[in-house]
Amino acid sequence: MRAMRSRARVGFGGILGLILAAAHAGCHADTPPPAPPPPAPAYWGPPPGPKGPPAPLAAPPCAPEGSYACTPDRTSMVQCRGGRFVVASTCRGARACAEGSAVACDASSAAPGDPCDSPGASACGGDRRTLLRCANGVFTPESACRNACLSTSGKVLCQ
Repeated sequence: MRAMRSRARVGFGGILGLILAAAHAGCHADTPPPAPPPPAPAYWGPPPGPKGPPAPLAAPPCAPEGSYACTPDRTSMVQCRGGRFVVASTCRGARACAEGSAVACDASSAAPGDPCDSPGASACGGDRRTLLRCANGVFTPESACRNACLSTSGKVLCQ
């Protein structure tokens, strides 16, 4: 009985235990540790392009030819020309650009060189001391106002 207890106590000890332990260790020794996750990319978005300014975005197609619309920020009125919207006039006045049954552009205030589509139309310059006139598709300075340039009820006055 003593011998049996001895075996039961030793169990897989001794030489057999060493063999089993070595075999068990060998099972996992060939397996490499899991690879770490890849680092997060340093740049998100479209791949960088060539150096220089970005290419201008093409205007969306439009129809019917000659129709008007306001830009999303309401600062300009655009017209459909050649299947594309182009800026017809800036709308720097207090009422900006509004769409309803028709498109209305408040061009009572402008800067020299701003586009316009109403030949002969008047506007006050940003300094409120210059009267501008629409000629050849742009506002140009016409005269200096002695006191101020005012726009009321759709009329522009130089005083």
